[in-house]
Order: sequence, then structure tokens, then C-alpha cells
Amino acid sequence: MPHILACTCCFTSALHQIYDNEFLSEIIKKIYKKFTENFEKSLENPEDPETFQILKNISLVLSYFYIFDSISLDFINEYLSFLIEKMNGEIIELLLIIIQNIGTKVRKDNPKILKDLIDFIKDSFEKYKVSKGIPSLQRGDFLLMMLNDIKLNKNIKNNPFESLSFLMGWVKKNVVGRMKLVPKIFCIGFKSLKNADFEKNKWWIQRESINLHDLGKVIYIYIYNIYKFVKGH
Repeated sequence: MPHILACTCCFTSALHQIYDNEFLSEIIKKIYKKFTENFEKSLENPEDPETFQILKNISLVLSYFYIFDSISLDFINEYLSFLIEKMNGEIIELLLIIIQNIGTKVRKDNPKILKDLIDFIKDSFEKYKVSKGIPSLQRGDFLLMMLNDIKLNKNIKNNPFESLSFLMGWVKKNVVGRMKLVPKIFCIGFKSLKNADFEKNKWWIQRESINLHDLGKVIYIYIYNIYKFVKGH
């Protein structure tokens, strides 16, 4: 099943490179709505296997989208942070699945973010153990051991990230390279989805208000510097 899902996400990422964020935005919107709906259910009934399977599949899809460079490190980091803040036994299992797939890539992209994630997870584990009155978390300890191995760049057996190198190369060479495309990545993070107006056209484009006075000053300085450069020559 994970191999089929990985190939499907790879093909989706290839289409994203061809058809831009307008294509991926529809998929991200549906994933987020499905996630929020089932995450609420999981908090009410943490041991429901059907809900956990949906959250597991969503976590795998987002992991693969990150591996194939359709979503950013910031996006996946915000998703992980959201999960860590809501720590429980089922979330530990989700974190294990995600880290197993993308931990190596996170370290490669930004070792500091990996270190910060480890510290955040340790802190969250301690709070969770105190709240539940338990001395240890066996699966949590296993997760920290895995993260420490990734941090130290140890070889991970059956590393999913390494096993997907052929598909990653296919997207970069046969799609982006051969079609001479500018690489595309979804332009907002996981946190921004909470306040996104999904009914709006091109909802994923964040429009910031422009201070016209500041803009005028910038244009004036820019033109003045060009004038000095031209006059000096």
C-alpha cells in the first residue's frame, strides 16, 4: 500500500509541476478538510481504528508531497508541530510514520529544524507523561532513538526516503528538466490553512496590504540611486 501511495503522490507532484499551484490547491484543500474532520473525531475517540487509518494516510500523503518537493519544509514542520502540541498515544504513532519517511530529508534540508523538533517532542513527552501519571513511553523512546540516529546521520535500514530516490529523480529530470519548467512548490504553510477562505478564487495566494507611503519612499530611493549611477558614468 505505501508503495502504491508513493507512486500516486509522485504522479500528482509531477502534475503539480506542469499545472502549477492551481492544481495542487484543490488537493490540499480536500486533504485539510478531511484532516480537520477526522482529527476532531480522534480526540473524542482516540482508539477508533478507521479514524486513525485516515489520519495515517493523510500523514503519508503529506510526507510524500514533501519528499517530491510539492510542499515546503515549513509546511511539514508546521504540520508536525500541530501534532506534537496535541500529544497522545495515537499521535506518537503518526509521528513515527512521518519521521521514518521524511526525517532524513528534514536533516538534509535544515539540521536546525530537526534539532528543534527533537527538543519540542522531548518537552511534549514530559508534559504528556506527567498528565497521564506514567513513568515512560516505550513508543516515544523508540521515536527519540530514531530521531537521534537521523540527527547523527546514521544509516537507517529500509529508509523510505532513500528508496524513493528513483521517483524523485524522475520528477526532476523527466518532468521539470525535460519540459524546462520552473520548479514549483505550494506557497503557503499548514498553519495558514486554518484561516484560508476556501470559497475564494485562488485562496492560496496571500495578499498583503501595501503601505503606499513606504512604497513611494522605496521607489524614490530606487530611482535616485539609478540617477546617481547614470550621472557617475
